[in-house]
Amino acid sequence: MWIAATLIAAMAQTMRNAAQADLTSRIGTMGATGVRFLFGLPFALLFLGVLAMTGPVPRPGGTALGYAATGAVAQIAATALMLAAMRRRGFAVATALIKTEPVTLAIMAAVLLGEALTPARLAAIVVATIGVLVMSGVAWRRAGAAPILIA
Repeated sequence: MWIAATLIAAMAQTMRNAAQADLTSRIGTMGATGVRFLFGLPFALLFLGVLAMTGPVPRPGGTALGYAATGAVAQIAATALMLAAMRRRGFAVATALIKTEPVTLAIMAAVLLGEALTPARLAAIVVATIGVLVMSGVAWRRAGAAPILIA
């Protein structure tokens, strides 16, 4: 069941990114970025409403709001950079780099937080990276350096 759900989610995400790449050509990078987050806003509010019906919703403090705002700005900036990379004929490259996000997080956790990269984790990083490179095919050569540097 989870394999089917994963494949459906991956396909839906790729279709969404392709639609956004097309939208970017019509309304620009920041316009398409805004559409993505404004489209999700009603769903977030609906989820919050459902959550509030099941019990009390805790009020976040200043620190939590600060972290949430920082995360929101980072997510918006990352989306804008992804769309800019896609706009430069790098759809496959940008999609591939998005798929290496867990690898990036593991490396950042090792560097910034001192989390150990065990042989099993290193092997997983290598396998994931090779998988992304193989699945993205020749798109790396056709795209050029700009999308890679942006993403």
